[in-house]
Amino acid sequence: MARKAVDTVQINLRLKEGLRRRVAREADRNKVSMTKQILLFIEDSLERQDRFELSQIREDMHQTWERCATAFHQLNKQGDLLRALENLVEAVPADVREHAPVKKAVAKAQTVIKMIDAEAALALRRMHTTGMEQELKK
Repeated sequence: MARKAVDTVQINLRLKEGLRRRVAREADRNKVSMTKQILLFIEDSLERQDRFELSQIREDMHQTWERCATAFHQLNKQGDLLRALENLVEAVPADVREHAPVKKAVAKAQTVIKMIDAEAALALRRMHTTGMEQELKK
């Protein structure tokens, strides 16, 4: 029959005398048995490990969010520029659009719009987690 997590089991434990004395002193100081003191040490050690792991996860999440926030900020700026250029092109009256310098400027603006669209599509492809560890260490 398999043991349950709540079952109490007996184990044999060998300690060097110096360590046994330290445990005994701590047990006396805390007014508990040596067994209870050893259990407290083990539980404390495991809880510290859990807190460390959670701290690492939190830090990783924080770094990932910063990276994503930077990327989203860049995309937002590109989107703002894109909308401004589109509005500017639309605002040029048809009769003025036929003048050579204006026609050339509108064509350049439309080229920039296409470039921003292409860059935004590439930026989405670049947003991945592969190799993120190396980028975060920079």
